[in-house]
Amino acid sequence: MTCLFVSPEAAAPRAAAHPASLLTPTLAHRHTPAPTTHPVPPELVRWLLTRAAGALVVVVLAVLVLVDGPLLPAPEPPRWAVVRDGFMAVLGWAAVAVGVAGAWPQVVRLVRSGRPDGVSWLGTVLGVGTPMLWLSYGLASGDAVQVTANTLGLLAGAAALVVLAGLRLAAPTDEGGRGLVRRSVRGSVTGLLGLAGLLVVALVVAGPAVVPVLGAVAAGVALVRQVPQAVLVVRTVRSRTPGGLAGLCPWTSALAVASAVLWLGYGLLAVDAAVVVTSAVSAALGWVVLVLRVPPLRAVRAARSGRLGAVAAAVAAAWARELGPVVRWYRTA
Repeated sequence: MTCLFVSPEAAAPRAAAHPASLLTPTLAHRHTPAPTTHPVPPELVRWLLTRAAGALVVVVLAVLVLVDGPLLPAPEPPRWAVVRDGFMAVLGWAAVAVGVAGAWPQVVRLVRSGRPDGVSWLGTVLGVGTPMLWLSYGLASGDAVQVTANTLGLLAGAAALVVLAGLRLAAPTDEGGRGLVRRSVRGSVTGLLGLAGLLVVALVVAGPAVVPVLGAVAAGVALVRQVPQAVLVVRTVRSRTPGGLAGLCPWTSALAVASAVLWLGYGLLAVDAAVVVTSAVSAALGWVVLVLRVPPLRAVRAARSGRLGAVAAAVAAAWARELGPVVRWYRTA
């Protein structure tokens, strides 16, 4: 048996620096990690890894298709140009279909409810003037997509304007308010008719030479088209007016945002700055209107309960199953 003697003079500095080192020399320097309060479940990890792997595969395939490099020799014509043109055609016609389909639910809601509350008169007037300008641009430039889209959009906008004008004129107001509404309707109709006549004269006299001017004017009007509606919705929400947005159709707002996003993709592929800017602004303003009109949590609850129809309930259930691991982890964390 071997005894180890430590003198007090040698042990004093060590004891002063580490008081517990003489008794438990190994435990004094041992670091015990803090226990994890909410560990990430394996189910969520697997979910994230599978989604990340799928996104990586999509990105790699997109790079191989769109990049003209040594891995993918460029044919004649280049493959990326063919793919781009195909995507542009799909996005363009999809934007046309969604935009035209989204204008009619607002007309139906106005006719059924008989309430113009929450629908901007100036925004509705711009909803007629904007497709009128783009239709003239399409006729002057020979763009079939623009002509088709804006002809149908002009019809839907005119129908909404006629119904809204009838409801505003029939609203129970005093004599001064009724006169103001009459003057507003008369001035708007006169302005739209004057714009139509001016565009017809420009197309007949100038023809293709007026295309840049029409494009710039149409882009400028489209840039501010959603501003009156967004301002009216914000003011109504702030004032907490009961039923102040009863006449505004949420489906029209949602489809307007979807159409703007599709046009944004079209503009990015076409490298058209005017389409990109106007679409981005329209999508942002339309999203503000949609969120204030139908808050997201309330919309999800309504969709899951079936109040928005069987299709919306099925879509909400599918999304709930897909995002189930994330939601469960968030609630426990």
